[in-house]
Amino acid sequence: MNIQLNNVNRPLVTVIVPIYKVEKYIGYCAESLFAQTYSEIEYIFVNDCTPDKSVDIVRAVLEKYPERKAQVRFINNAVNQGLAYCRNVGVSHARGEYLMHVDSDDYVAKDAVENLLETALRENADIVVSNFFLVTQTGIKNDILTYPDDKDIYLGKILKRDLPVCVCGKFFKRKLYTQHEIEVPVGVDFGEDMVTLPRLVYYANKIALSSPFYYYNQLNIHSYTKHVGEKSILSVIRTEQVLREFFRDKFEKDTLENLLDVYRQKMRAELLFNTSPNLRNKYRNLFFTQEINFSLFPYRQRILMWLMQRKSWILAEGYMRAYALAKYVKRFCSKYCNVSVQF
Repeated sequence: MNIQLNNVNRPLVTVIVPIYKVEKYIGYCAESLFAQTYSEIEYIFVNDCTPDKSVDIVRAVLEKYPERKAQVRFINNAVNQGLAYCRNVGVSHARGEYLMHVDSDDYVAKDAVENLLETALRENADIVVSNFFLVTQTGIKNDILTYPDDKDIYLGKILKRDLPVCVCGKFFKRKLYTQHEIEVPVGVDFGEDMVTLPRLVYYANKIALSSPFYYYNQLNIHSYTKHVGEKSILSVIRTEQVLREFFRDKFEKDTLENLLDVYRQKMRAELLFNTSPNLRNKYRNLFFTQEINFSLFPYRQRILMWLMQRKSWILAEGYMRAYALAKYVKRFCSKYCNVSVQF
């Protein structure tokens, strides 16, 4: 690295971690954070009334890092508020010049903060992005994607969900939030990243790319992304409304409509594919447009969308049941027969 972080040039970095039902994973997360090679870190853990021992586990891990104790703050919500509220509270209490969001079931490389800060300073960047390591049942893999150098191209790609839309695994100048009063609408706990990241990117002067540092855990059955209920569907609707209003005078009308139509189609397929039969039936007409670009969807979703476009509701549910059965057979064969089944 060309930038050396001496005792004078060591800005404070805030790490924000929401906590809810993660006792199985948060110990590893906390270890990775407290063991960072960079010293000037402020840790904010937002306890969203978790009913398990997650907070106790963080405190136990902290005992192994006495030098970090003065840097850690716990914020306890009076009632369960949801992920959006926790992110907002964390940002509002942050004092660092830079901040980083980490979900409490994920973890990061031990030199993550140091490397991200060096990249931000060297490139004079407001945001640093990177690829992810995906933690799955079959192991850890590097999810390699190509990020454009041009900020406007990157903004278009995240609006169309061609690249991951998440605030975790990125590094931000805090002023992007504070100077432009960017918050997550309370209650938007599914898609809260989609309503936040495009607005941050819009205001950023420069975006830089770092080597992968973030380990995204796909094993947590309690995560918001694993539960597509009615609140999730309503959150996606609200997200589109916020983005449309924000970008209304920042894009040509046709460009904005094209970007949001791609987003709408992709989210429609994802929601309908992963929700319950009752909700699929209730919201089956909500996201449909006259023209559907089936190439936007993974093959497993194309069949469902093709059937639903033709109002073949019974066949659509039959396909979903067959897909669920195939997933069960795959897990069974992997666990008990040591056989890998691909579909």
